[in-house]
Amino acid sequence: MLKTDAKKSVSIVIPLQELLGGASMYSQLLKKLQVVKDASEGKFMVVKKKKAKKSSETTAGDNAVNGEVAEEDDNEEDVLPGILNDTMRFGMFLQDLIFMVSSAGAVAYDPSANECYFASISAQIPKNHVSLGTKENQIFIAGGLYYNEDNKEDPMSSYFLQYDHLDSDWLGMPPLPSPRCLFGLGDAENSIFVVGGKELKEGEQTLDSVMCYDRLSFKWGESDPLPYAVYGHAVVSDKDLIYVIGGKRSDKKCLNKMCVYNPKKFEWKELAPMKTARSLFGATVHNGKIYVATGVTDSGLTDSVEAYDIAANKWEPFTEFPQERSSVSLPHQETMCSFRCTGFPQLANATRCPPLSCMVVSTLTTHQWSAEEEEEMKILGYLS
Repeated sequence: MLKTDAKKSVSIVIPLQELLGGASMYSQLLKKLQVVKDASEGKFMVVKKKKAKKSSETTAGDNAVNGEVAEEDDNEEDVLPGILNDTMRFGMFLQDLIFMVSSAGAVAYDPSANECYFASISAQIPKNHVSLGTKENQIFIAGGLYYNEDNKEDPMSSYFLQYDHLDSDWLGMPPLPSPRCLFGLGDAENSIFVVGGKELKEGEQTLDSVMCYDRLSFKWGESDPLPYAVYGHAVVSDKDLIYVIGGKRSDKKCLNKMCVYNPKKFEWKELAPMKTARSLFGATVHNGKIYVATGVTDSGLTDSVEAYDIAANKWEPFTEFPQERSSVSLPHQETMCSFRCTGFPQLANATRCPPLSCMVVSTLTTHQWSAEEEEEMKILGYLS
């Protein structure tokens, strides 16, 4: 991806004869530079489709095939200028990015270079959604309400989308037949599991049901239900097992429970409970441990962090987070052993609750949280 720094000056040396005889070429060069600068700020130029020639405008020599005139395609593919072409080619290298999604669009962040890249703009992304990145680096989103005309008995369902990195757009997958919110997503055995949540219907019943999407057959089905109904919980996947942590019961009381689902054995098993009951928190897996951070307790927000040793089935305290907040996200990189978090600095209410636009990093070897530079904290402005 070609990038420029708008703060740095760009010097262009052009021979005098080209300036005198090639003013149009110089003008085109300036336009290309402006396109690159706009793209680095997330502003893509509008690409217009070429119109096909009308039959009256087609000459006898145009598109002649075996003595006949071939019809032109009315819908030519939109192509960005070559200077903005980021299609993977031989000789290019891959890098780890943190993918951030909102209803306004998606941004990819490179933590090593401290750079943000515009990924896509889509009106399909529902505001109330849950995202999942699989071990195969596939990105899925589920949530919102979708009216499915094909289902006459129960037409209401939820969106289910997959990100297409080649076209930088979202693909519509078979909709989730059981519309819900505040659920969790996990993946195991080539399947995606939608766990628990609240029903998006009158009454908002707390669910113990689990929906399973087979990525090979592209079909939804029901899996074994949870041992208890829960919403606002966290779901993480590790070694083809699905872990469900915390959340709230139907009576809105926070849970410290933890259980694991084995798709091969079709069974749930309860594990050691957390030390602090919580909901709407962040969770991630790293080197055989599950880390949970902050969230909402029965008494309010918390800054507590815990680590669960999968092999020992034991929880242990971790360094407290610098701020109390809810609805955090905990992506991490294996090479950097660090977390980057966002979230809400106060409990959500019916009017407004702005997200906190900052990033905090934790190095697991030193057990320390540290705020990144002020310039890096502004990257979430792309999503607001």
